Amino acid sequence: MAISVRLKADDEMFLRDYAKSKNMSLSELLRSSAIERAEDELDRKIYDEAMADYESDPTTYSTDEVKKRLGL
Repeated sequence: MAISVRLKADDEMFLRDYAKSKNMSLSELLRSSAIERAEDELDRKIYDEAMADYESDPTTYSTDEVKKRLGL
C-alpha cells in the first residue's frame, strides 16, 4: 500500500539528508519512525494502566510465593 505525505521543501531536504546519513530511504525512515512512535505511545499507555493498577493495590509477590501459589 502506498501513502502520500506532503512536506515543505526544507522539511523534505532535512529528512532526506537524515535518512541518507542512516543509510535508509526516506520511505524507510518515515515508516520506521511512525511505527516506533506508535509502539512508544502504546508502551506508555500500558505502563500507565499497570501503574494505576499497582497504585490501587500495591500488593507484590516474590518469585517463591508465585511458585508456591501455582504449585510449582
